[in-house]
Amino acid sequence: MRSAESFRALPAQRGAATLVITVLLLFSMSLMMLYAARVGVVEQRLAANDTRARAAFAAAQAGLGQALSGLAALDRDTLEYDAAGRTALAPVAGALANGAEYAVETHNRALVPFEAGLLRLESRGSSGAGDARSATLLAAFAPLLPNVPPAPLVVRGGLSPAGRLTLVNLDRPVGAWTGGAYTPGGLLDPRFSEPAPCGPFGICADDARIGALTPEAFFANTFGRPPPVLRAATRPLRCAPCDPAAVPPDARLVWFENDGAPVTIAAGRLGTEEHPVAVIVAGDFAPAGALEIHGLLFVLGDWLAGIAPLTVAGAVVVAGEAAGAGPAELIYDGGALEDLHRAGRYAVVPGSWIDF
Repeated sequence: MRSAESFRALPAQRGAATLVITVLLLFSMSLMMLYAARVGVVEQRLAANDTRARAAFAAAQAGLGQALSGLAALDRDTLEYDAAGRTALAPVAGALANGAEYAVETHNRALVPFEAGLLRLESRGSSGAGDARSATLLAAFAPLLPNVPPAPLVVRGGLSPAGRLTLVNLDRPVGAWTGGAYTPGGLLDPRFSEPAPCGPFGICADDARIGALTPEAFFANTFGRPPPVLRAATRPLRCAPCDPAAVPPDARLVWFENDGAPVTIAAGRLGTEEHPVAVIVAGDFAPAGALEIHGLLFVLGDWLAGIAPLTVAGAVVVAGEAAGAGPAELIYDGGALEDLHRAGRYAVVPGSWIDF
């Protein structure tokens, strides 16, 4: 039997156990609160580090974009090379509105000697708080006109002039190159520096290699890119008739379209001898007035019959049929076409982006 003292001690023992459990719970809760506070601090630091890293990376990206834009005005003929054929452009540096900074170096080291058509852009961005990120990419020069036409008139289909057609080529004795047949018509006036190897009238017709191409492949063979890609690089002008005066005087590439209908161009001038232009007609073409073009006229459709005279100093390329050519005077200008070949822009080489 328990004594009366034992029974009187039980409430005291139970109170002590409750106190111990309470202390343990409080201690556990304190540990949890301390851990949560520590996790919060760590997360804040990680978030801050991530924000600074993103700011540094954004600065590096901005530097690459700035350097890539600056390449548009690069005159590659003025670059100086060392004995190993290496060149480097002046560094580009700047700051963003959030205080982040970037510095970019552009060079061809470890690439092709004496070749500025391929450059490496190395950008380092800093958040301003010690965080830094770097990014590199390769930029390749994409000529506006990779393949220069060999004659004042190149036609994927057939050629059947409807009016007076004057073909002048003092560079080589070829007046026209066609993938289809030549059907005499109108009044053909060929003018060459020497007797033409193709007859009659210096027209090299029925070239199966040209005739087998689709209009899109024929376009890509001239410009190195399919129509949608080149269209995205310009601001298409939807018009009927199109006014040459609406084209900016410094334009190198002009894209005319008329929602599937034939494109007509009013009287005026496009391009100059000092600043030739590439004119793309996305559809059938017919001049609506006396039109003068210095550079290249590319017709994605057919060259339709017209009554207004057309003068081109450069070349005309037709992806369809030239069933209504004339009245026109086409003067092959290799210098203007070479200017378009040298014109263009630097584009990012796919898969060359590296960031670290």
